[in-house]
Amino acid sequence: MPLQVNTLVAEETASDIPAVYELLKNYGVTRWSLFFLISVGRGKVLQPLAPAEGEKLMAWIHQTSLAAPFIVATTEAPSYRRVALELMRADGMTGEQIKRSGAYRGFGIRDGHGIMFVSHTGDICPAGFLPLVVGNVRHDQVADVYRSAPVFQSLHDAGQFEGRCGFCEYSALCGGSRARAYEATGNPLASDPFCTYEPAPRTH
Repeated sequence: MPLQVNTLVAEETASDIPAVYELLKNYGVTRWSLFFLISVGRGKVLQPLAPAEGEKLMAWIHQTSLAAPFIVATTEAPSYRRVALELMRADGMTGEQIKRSGAYRGFGIRDGHGIMFVSHTGDICPAGFLPLVVGNVRHDQVADVYRSAPVFQSLHDAGQFEGRCGFCEYSALCGGSRARAYEATGNPLASDPFCTYEPAPRTH
């Protein structure tokens, strides 16, 4: 039976992540998913990792994933894709080699785009950590909501993102955490405050 282990990444847990990895190597795990904290629900009692520390941990995750006996993935950390891509390029990997990497499989997927969430009451949201209700399966077709609801349409289009995410050259493959942007600002199209990358402003 395949076994997936989910581990929360927060200020309180980050220092234990390497030890958790060492523990899991002995248990025949298939997939280890690191959930970067979004401060909603019970998560509000915890502290998110500082962005600079998150960047360091993402680099560690990438290096660890290369030798891990199981898949190592991240959730609500789309900027991990940028970090992984930069490290793969620095290692001299070709475009074809990058396309075969584990990180590449997540490129372009983000809250509301390649992901949606239906609650136990039937409410339809862009993601489990983005509690923005845009329909309900009792009276809406899931596919229609995903394709046509204005919230989903805006999340499908990285060109509508605002702030740094709006002009970042990585917006299509990363796009920032829309859930974290919404939690921080009330706007799901705002910049992801967890990302440290400073893209060059676009010139027109």
